[in-house]
Amino acid sequence: MSKKVLLAGESWMSYTTHVKGFDSFYTSTYETGEKWLKAALEAGGYEVTFLPNHLANEEFPFSTRGTPAEDKQFTFRVAPSTIFVFKELGINIVTLANNHAMDYGTDALLDTCDTLDKAGIRRVGAGKNLDEAKAPVILGCGNHRLCIENYRSIIEYTEELIKVQTKQRKIYIRGNKLVIAYFREDEMCVLGNIDSIEYHR
Repeated sequence: MSKKVLLAGESWMSYTTHVKGFDSFYTSTYETGEKWLKAALEAGGYEVTFLPNHLANEEFPFSTRGTPAEDKQFTFRVAPSTIFVFKELGINIVTLANNHAMDYGTDALLDTCDTLDKAGIRRVGAGKNLDEAKAPVILGCGNHRLCIENYRSIIEYTEELIKVQTKQRKIYIRGNKLVIAYFREDEMCVLGNIDSIEYHR
């Protein structure tokens, strides 16, 4: 059996303010610091999974219902009461798009959605229906940072307006000094003075 390590955290945003005469602007960079530790652990024979500090992959259905999937060697689930661990860790969003979400069938998945909803933890990647599963999740931190999960493409990008296409609708972010701090396959982060967020078909 291989030795496994979950390395959580070690990701951050670096901000730089540029001043040119009377004008100023800032840039931001998404950075991770797992490279050397991950390499050392892997050289020692460990299988390492890196989980940045803003993301949690929820692979254990929160349920006591359902039966194990017959076609899987390993199936997982935990009691809904264990959700307190996520709350204590400060997790506010999880992805359910993984290979264990249906380990105990539809009832367990629905219980998971209900448990997360009652705990105030946002979810993406699965839901009570297809529309819920495909819906984007938007997290705002004050009026300076906005994270969008489940986006599809960037339509327009200026310092005053960013238009984003999600799988269901368009999102218009209005403000000033807006910058896209980072974007990856299914996730992006906008920084700046955010005035409004609009949803369009």
